[in-house]
Amino acid sequence: MRKAILIRFLLFIALLTNSTQGQLNLSSNSTISDNPFVCGSNDQLYVFWNDFSGSNRVIFFKYLQSGLWSELHTIADRGNAHLLSVFSDQFNTIHLLWKYMDTNQEILRYGQVLSGLLTDTSTVSAHPLSQIISADVFTVNTEEPTAVWEVRRNSQTDVYYSERETPSTWKIKALIYNTSNDSFITPQLVLNPDAVMACYWLKRSNFTIEYMTKGTGVWNGPYEISASPFMGFDLNLKVVNDDFLNVHIICNHLQLVCPCNYFLYFKITSTVWDPITRIPPENNPSIMIDHLNADIAIAKGGKVVIAWEEVTYDLNLNPLISGIGSAEKSTSDWTYNGLIAMHRMPKKPAIYVDEQETLHCVWYDLTSGNSDIYYTSNDSIFSSTEEEYLSFDFNLNQNYPNPFNPNTTISWQSPVAGRQSLKIYDILGNEIATLFDEYKPAGEYKVEFNASSVTRDLSAGSKNLASRIYFYQLKAGSFVQTKKMTLLK
Repeated sequence: MRKAILIRFLLFIALLTNSTQGQLNLSSNSTISDNPFVCGSNDQLYVFWNDFSGSNRVIFFKYLQSGLWSELHTIADRGNAHLLSVFSDQFNTIHLLWKYMDTNQEILRYGQVLSGLLTDTSTVSAHPLSQIISADVFTVNTEEPTAVWEVRRNSQTDVYYSERETPSTWKIKALIYNTSNDSFITPQLVLNPDAVMACYWLKRSNFTIEYMTKGTGVWNGPYEISASPFMGFDLNLKVVNDDFLNVHIICNHLQLVCPCNYFLYFKITSTVWDPITRIPPENNPSIMIDHLNADIAIAKGGKVVIAWEEVTYDLNLNPLISGIGSAEKSTSDWTYNGLIAMHRMPKKPAIYVDEQETLHCVWYDLTSGNSDIYYTSNDSIFSSTEEEYLSFDFNLNQNYPNPFNPNTTISWQSPVAGRQSLKIYDILGNEIATLFDEYKPAGEYKVEFNASSVTRDLSAGSKNLASRIYFYQLKAGSFVQTKKMTLLK
């Protein structure tokens, strides 16, 4: 008993020393709110959640701008709505997927939120006598949004894929995987390091994470990442990209003997999967700590942040303290940051890291008979000093000398590791040369271009490049920058 009291006291002191900025209740105490989402758009922070009011289910959202929260907004598209997915693209458009019940079928709907307004709503798919379990929405650059979703009918679970053709129509849905003997697979879309769209999911029958890649008109796979050597994965799975298209995965790992669940972290860079990491490390055997429902976010410089539900028990399985735990990874090691929020029954935390490296976290809490949405922020989540990280951003420098004949040096810098390519083009967009196309760690680089070594001729009668303007382009994940240079003989 004394040991339990001491443990609780030490954990409470650790919580007090953690830098949080308060907890704000965003929802109404008279309704039941759950499953929040958080994302950024321009200089606004958006929080979405599902809300029960009587027999009707609606979707609410608020946004934070210049330190002030907006009024409560409703996505008044259909009644009995349930939000499934939120994605904010590089152009600050927020993409949503939600479902609602219409007579004997469930309808999957899509919409966009921009500057606080819901626009471009459309129906993605309808499934009679079936249940839409989960869904994910994704978009790349200026391409139309795409969606995957999981449909269950009786004991069969299928995964569907669709692309939007116009603001009001979607392509005919395609079945990309059938799992008649499995359930709960939570499909999610990302780009693999080779810039090919991939769909990841959990397969519970043999405790694996699988994915398929999208080819021309066909999905390839499935491919298995790793079979669990332990008890198996839980339903929680989160998959995200960083700026270099490295794929980061976090999922729960079930422990059936005692409530000491933890997480497994995966990362793929180029075509290589890093070793699986356990988060947090092994618990103190005298303390049982349960970890559930993690979310993952990527900060600038490739830093990874996760947050989760955490409950500490004594040896008699009595809960001592609970809250939202977090950890961050800058280079090779994970750092546990303690509890960033303390609540009696926190559920389903969702996180977002802004450009200033402030961590924003939302969750719902079941302390009272109803459940409410809570928000907190933390601007000191990263335990290491700024000097430990590469402080620069992506940048492609002007070649030197310029004009040149025949040699010139091209230099650039990248804050995170990933696949990078540097290519030379003529004024018509024809590729002249590839200076490199390979995986590079974060750092500063330079390469020399020798125009006389290029034998491919794009001007009549000459074996060498002619005097004119050429372009060089750096691609690193979603970062693309092009500059011009002049060959003057």
